[in-house]
Amino acid sequence: MKKLNGILILHLIALSLAACTATAPGTGSSGANIPLFRGNLAHTGIFASAPLKQLNGVKWPFATGGDVRASPVIADEILYIGSFDGNFYAIDVKTGKEKWTFKANDKIASTAAIANKQVYFTSLDGTLYALDSASGQKKWTFPFKEAFGDQWDMYASSPAVADGVVYFGDGYAHVYAVDAVTGEQKWVYATLALKEEFKVSLPVHTSPAVVDGIVYIGDHFGDFAAIDAKTGQQVWKLLRGSTMQASPAVVDGVVYFSGRDTNVYAANAKTGDILWSWTSKAGSWMPSSPAVIDGVVYTGSSDDRKLYAFDAKTGKELYQQQLGARLFSSPAIAGDMLFIGDESGNTSGKGTLYAVERKTGAVAWKFETGGNIFSSPVVYKGEVFFGSQDGKIYALK
Repeated sequence: MKKLNGILILHLIALSLAACTATAPGTGSSGANIPLFRGNLAHTGIFASAPLKQLNGVKWPFATGGDVRASPVIADEILYIGSFDGNFYAIDVKTGKEKWTFKANDKIASTAAIANKQVYFTSLDGTLYALDSASGQKKWTFPFKEAFGDQWDMYASSPAVADGVVYFGDGYAHVYAVDAVTGEQKWVYATLALKEEFKVSLPVHTSPAVVDGIVYIGDHFGDFAAIDAKTGQQVWKLLRGSTMQASPAVVDGVVYFSGRDTNVYAANAKTGDILWSWTSKAGSWMPSSPAVIDGVVYTGSSDDRKLYAFDAKTGKELYQQQLGARLFSSPAIAGDMLFIGDESGNTSGKGTLYAVERKTGAVAWKFETGGNIFSSPVVYKGEVFFGSQDGKIYALK
């Protein structure tokens, strides 16, 4: 009996360690769950899955009634995603069949977050929703002010959930912390003081990375801030002067971010001191959120339509790979492969999903959809999932 108890204790310890590993910042999403945008709270874009090295076709497509700019999240074999048709969907990963649908008040341009058996997302009317992940039943809503800066302001801020708190940005220079259980506001941080009489919006549409008790986020004015996750007090702030559209990644005490000022930055996560910066010679926006693994930063550009790889310590350019169209989608990494989507820049354009050998930049295969791809792919159990402006969510096998 003592031996059995010992085995049971060891088993419980192993399960506990596995759970901790699955949620540790910077380690990538767990094999069982992809709980939020970029796979983890550090936004590294790493997925603990075998890579899809050879395309064997479409496992299933799921059709919605509008553009799909959000990225999928997955928990317990269910894929969650919102559409511009105003619906939020729960889809069986294996079959592509609908489990449930929730009708929001407006279009959905944010990627959801999953925690504590609830799913959180925002709609364009300015509502943060909390739904029961199993049934789609609404638990609570939190109202805020939403607005978009221009036609290339593609996404709403995707929530991050850490230690029972939901963090996200709005359309008027605010970052919110909301209790994940009750929906009550814990604090609000203003990236810039806006006077109501001027009727000016200033979107905070990047998605927050939350690491070691600090929330990292940028805004449409070009400010990039580190905020104390418990108090909402500013830790440090950088003024870059141009729209921060890409969401940050935090690895080994360094925060990586980029935007429309044509630069990619690495800053000390504790102090905000710039460690290195790289400037596009083509003068290209850098709207793709970086992925970081094995000492390399990967990100995509808009105008010159390239995938870039940089040394994470020095910022030295390791390679650039020409792709077909602009890259607002963010790279997803699984094993030695990288996956990213493009957009041709017009409403009737077709988007392509690329599979790239991440160490060399060589394109292994590609898949064309009937619409632009702003959605960032995720890799789950050797398959790739993403949305397209043709209104479909794709599962590639």
